[in-house]
Amino acid sequence: MGILDKLLGRGGSTAQPREIGLDRAVRRSQMMQLEGALLDLADAISDSSAARNPGWAAIALEYSRTARGLKALRTREFSRSEMIDLSFEVRPVFKGDPAAGMEQIGKLQDRAMMIARKINEPLPQELDPTE
Repeated sequence: MGILDKLLGRGGSTAQPREIGLDRAVRRSQMMQLEGALLDLADAISDSSAARNPGWAAIALEYSRTARGLKALRTREFSRSEMIDLSFEVRPVFKGDPAAGMEQIGKLQDRAMMIARKINEPLPQELDPTE
């Protein structure tokens, strides 16, 4: 490694560990958890007074569609990119605090977002320890 590489932080010990594969058992469990969280969230939105609003109804349908996609994905062989693509479709209902009377939907949203973030992070067993 040259001096310029060292100055610019290229190469050396700053490299990220290389991914070596998926722990499909853990990933299927995470996808099942996210599927359940999204269905709970869609049901809560549909059962709320907000469901009369076409925008809210569309959000509930989107969560249900993503949950169905997760179910289909976890029942077959899947790639990391397929798994991450679906988890990135999970968007928050609220940006900030939930509106009055929507606190339960906010809690369900937080749960779904937390699981989606976990899906996007490599597991320790999915990284090459020699890197």
